[in-house]
Amino acid sequence: NLVNLDVLNIKGTLINGSIPDSIGMLSNLKNLHMESNQLAGNIPSSLGNITGLLHIYLQDNSLEGTIPSSLGNCTSLQTLDISQNKLGGSIPKQVVALSSLSVLLNMSYNSLSGPLPVEIGNLTNLAALDISNNKLSGEIPHTLDSCSSLEVLFMKGNLFEGTIPPLNNLKNILHLDLSCNNLSGNIPNSIAQHFSLQNLNLSFNHLDGEVPVQGVFADASRVQIMGNINLCGGIKELHLHPCLKKANKRPKKHIALIIALTFGAIAACLTLLLLLLFCCKQKVKQRPSSTSSVGEGYTSFL
Repeated sequence: NLVNLDVLNIKGTLINGSIPDSIGMLSNLKNLHMESNQLAGNIPSSLGNITGLLHIYLQDNSLEGTIPSSLGNCTSLQTLDISQNKLGGSIPKQVVALSSLSVLLNMSYNSLSGPLPVEIGNLTNLAALDISNNKLSGEIPHTLDSCSSLEVLFMKGNLFEGTIPPLNNLKNILHLDLSCNNLSGNIPNSIAQHFSLQNLNLSFNHLDGEVPVQGVFADASRVQIMGNINLCGGIKELHLHPCLKKANKRPKKHIALIIALTFGAIAACLTLLLLLLFCCKQKVKQRPSSTSSVGEGYTSFL
């Protein structure tokens, strides 16, 4: 009956039960605060009928089931916080395609699985994304680099694999946490170029190669990279073993020099040998003419 209601706030009242489907009839609702209660059951798909919703806070409950794709109809939505529930299934691409999301998208501490949809790149206005502590897998999509307004990016405690994408366009990033995944390969140099970055956590992955020394990497108190046993270099305060790249290059140079000198010596010997053979042939050619002239002189003398 509260069709003209624009704010519904029952946070922290310890209310239980499920969210009724009839909530979708609150067509003028702008702000929905139902966090920190004992709500169970599913998130009603009827929320997608409230297309003018700006902020949805359902975190810290016991909500189950999947995230309704109908939330993608809320084309004015700026904040969606459904963290700390018991939600499962995959992340609907319709939700991460909501370019209106500008404040927060928080789906952390659930049991979400599957890949992070490539449509995440549509969140060009989003300031904070938290999908930590789920069961998300696959590679981190390169489209994440399109989220150029991100200041906070938390993806820790999942099953992401592959390399860390360049993230060149995250110029405003302040806090980046990719820890406790299965990421491999080198740390992108672009991360060291984000001088706004205040905290970086890449610990407990399978990263390797040389750690940069610029940007956030210049301050050990702002970087966490433990649990990556194949990382090397970096500033001394990180206590990593030195990289062996330069040491490996020197023997190759010595080998190349030795090979060059060896071939040079062989070429010189061959040249000298050819000269000797040429000289010998010249002497052999000259001997018959000398004998002939001596014979002629001897004959004439007789």
